[in-house]
Amino acid sequence: MCFSPLLPRRLLSAQLSQLSFANQVKGVGEMARSLVSDSIRTRIVLLVLAIALPILTMLIWFFILDLRHTREHADAKVKLLADNTAQILNDYLLERERVLLSLAARPMLRSMDAKHCDPIISDYLALNPSYSTLVVLDLNAHPICSVSQYQPKTDSLALSQFFSAALRQEVFSASAAIFERGSGRWISALAQPIRNQSGSKIGLLRLALDLQKLSDDVFRSVPNEALVTVTDQDRLILLRSQQASSFIGKPSATSAGLSVDMREGFVSIKGLDGINRRTAFVTLAGLNWRVSAGLPEHELLADFRRTLWRSLAVGIATLGVAIALAWRIGIAIIRPISELATTVNRISNGDRSARTKLAGSSEVAMVGREFNRMLDIFEQQAVALKSGEQNLAITLQSIGDAVIATDAAGQITRMNPTAERLTGWPLSEALGLPLSEVFQIIDAHTRLPGLPPVTRVMHSGATIEMPEDTVLLARDGREYHIADSAAPIRDRSEQIVGVVLVFSDITERHRIAAEKMLSVAQMEQAFDASPIGMALISLDGHFLRVNPELCQMLGWTVADLLHCSIQSIASPADLATDLQFMADMVEGKRSSFQLEKRYLHKDGHEVWAQLNVSLVREINRTPIHFVAQIQNISERKQTQDALQASLAEKVGLLHEVHHRVKNNLQVITSLLRLERARCTEAETQTVLNDIIGRVRAMSLLHESLYRSGIFASVDLRNYLKELCNQAFRALAPKNAVIHLELDLDSVKVSMDQASPCGLLVNELLSNSLKHGFPDGRNGLIRIRLQHLSGSQEILLQVSDNGVGLPADFDIKMNSSLGLQLVSDLTRQIKGRLEIGHSQENRQTALFSISFTADLPNS
Repeated sequence: MCFSPLLPRRLLSAQLSQLSFANQVKGVGEMARSLVSDSIRTRIVLLVLAIALPILTMLIWFFILDLRHTREHADAKVKLLADNTAQILNDYLLERERVLLSLAARPMLRSMDAKHCDPIISDYLALNPSYSTLVVLDLNAHPICSVSQYQPKTDSLALSQFFSAALRQEVFSASAAIFERGSGRWISALAQPIRNQSGSKIGLLRLALDLQKLSDDVFRSVPNEALVTVTDQDRLILLRSQQASSFIGKPSATSAGLSVDMREGFVSIKGLDGINRRTAFVTLAGLNWRVSAGLPEHELLADFRRTLWRSLAVGIATLGVAIALAWRIGIAIIRPISELATTVNRISNGDRSARTKLAGSSEVAMVGREFNRMLDIFEQQAVALKSGEQNLAITLQSIGDAVIATDAAGQITRMNPTAERLTGWPLSEALGLPLSEVFQIIDAHTRLPGLPPVTRVMHSGATIEMPEDTVLLARDGREYHIADSAAPIRDRSEQIVGVVLVFSDITERHRIAAEKMLSVAQMEQAFDASPIGMALISLDGHFLRVNPELCQMLGWTVADLLHCSIQSIASPADLATDLQFMADMVEGKRSSFQLEKRYLHKDGHEVWAQLNVSLVREINRTPIHFVAQIQNISERKQTQDALQASLAEKVGLLHEVHHRVKNNLQVITSLLRLERARCTEAETQTVLNDIIGRVRAMSLLHESLYRSGIFASVDLRNYLKELCNQAFRALAPKNAVIHLELDLDSVKVSMDQASPCGLLVNELLSNSLKHGFPDGRNGLIRIRLQHLSGSQEILLQVSDNGVGLPADFDIKMNSSLGLQLVSDLTRQIKGRLEIGHSQENRQTALFSISFTADLPNS
């Protein structure tokens, strides 16, 4: 609609601006008090805690990772200790195995003779005080030779059991911890079988190791805080790095809970001394001895715990400082906000002169200054409210749209001059009257009264638009088409207190629209009545509208065509070009296109049509649809096909004519040659030769036309080249060396010019050969054909460097038939003949003919 939609909003704004200044700022005061009542300090502290929580979480995660790495390092440390101890012990036992193996191989031990014991046994025991006993036993456990550092006693049951087990072994073996009664010490017996020369077992060499001394040797390099034990297969302690004498032969607390099958691993266990140790254990291959090495966990984790406590202390101190600082910042923030809230309370109680006195560059001070500026603006608005009412009245008087305001009961309270003019009621008479009495509207088509706008607005509570065909009946009977809207007027509590109508006179616009509709209807009528097929086609090729002529042309109904696309009724052979042109139009590469194409009739046959397509665009150049004119040209195509057939027939006829003429000329040439052969007179033979050359020139032209199949024009270059070569071969003297030089451009001429040109060249060439080189003289004949630069003319030249022309030569006075033919043929092609000599050689005979090519219209 043609009116300003801002006017109802302006009226509502004027109503809203009448709110009390105190009532407006009251809400601001309540908001400020609510802000102060919520402890800002508590919120800041919570913010600090919220920030510290993820940091604390990350620290805990880092400590967990550090603890894991520390434990892995501790495991590696005790594992290294266990592996080193196992390696030392394993090397020690391997050395003892080699010694016993060497002793068992000595011949005196193999003799098993108690009277002749090998003295090396005593020497070996004396050199190794850690060995208590070295005994050679037979297969019945009877000692053959025995050396002991203590008073020997009968073997204990444990040694007897070990002897039985060692005899079953084929290799070196070691016993569990055994208490030796003779020495009063714990030992481990090492046994090596004694074999004779044939390899049969004949005895046993047994060496007793003092486990206390072995512990001192093996654990010499073990740290004091470490606890390393070696247990046998029964998990009894063999060796111990601390207090070995008190623990050898007793069960190991470390191995008590471990499976026999476990070869190595880690365990945390509390020892008899109350110390928790991280222990690694490995098993010696073959002997099934287990080495356990442990370090106190409090020492392994000492660095981690120191770092942990130090970090916790720093973190707690930092958090405390942050909370205290946040509390102080909260106090600093609350103080100016409290002052701001006090100012708001004063204003809400009616003190409009109250202002905040916050100074500085803080954000709260900036809020205070903006608050003071807001109060100043409110004061200015209060002053401007009164003048706004006056401006509103002036605006209503000067606005171009008609405005009528009513109260809630629908009685008129205000009208502007435009409304007075359109309704025919002056404000003085309309004031207080019901709107329906002054503002009478009807439907333009039905002439029925329209619904009262006040009732509709009061019922819906929203802005409404009147129908476009609304007509206002003026007081004097005149009618106006109007564009109308009605909006509610609300008070401060958002209650509807009236209605404002804004409407404008659109009678002229309505008339223009009606004329436009009539024009569209006429165009549609012309579209439907067009004698050629018309169609509106969408951008994707579907028919939007078709006229009856197109339906009749293709045999389809309107409904059929509207349900199909142009692609479905077009011949596939023409479709690609059609679609490409349409795409080019959409892309702006062409504005329209025209082509001949085939469409498929409903009964299946093809219809030839002339298609003209243009593209309709929006004002912003956006494509809308195509407009196509489709004219049936099937009859015209049939006529064209008939003409083409007739033309082909005539071309064939011409082809045959030239062929027959060429044959007839060849017959004439043959007859002339027969006559020349029969004739004895030289002059007659010369005449006959000239005639034969002229007939040959004409015959060659017809032969060229016959071969090329092109009758509208002749290429002089090809024709003259063939003509000159044939004439030169026929006329060149046998007793002289004469050269022929051809410089021919491609020149197209009509047949009427080609024949004279051929005869001209034939006459001039034969004249040069007959008269230019007498007495067997050698020379050169040059024939030239070219386009003259800067002109449409063509230059044909024949020259020779023979005897040249006489000084008094005049072609007009010459009675030679050949030269007379040259003059006549030059006039026939409308050319100019010039006779002379070249600038390089004055004896050269030069004939130049210039003419304009005369080609028929294609």
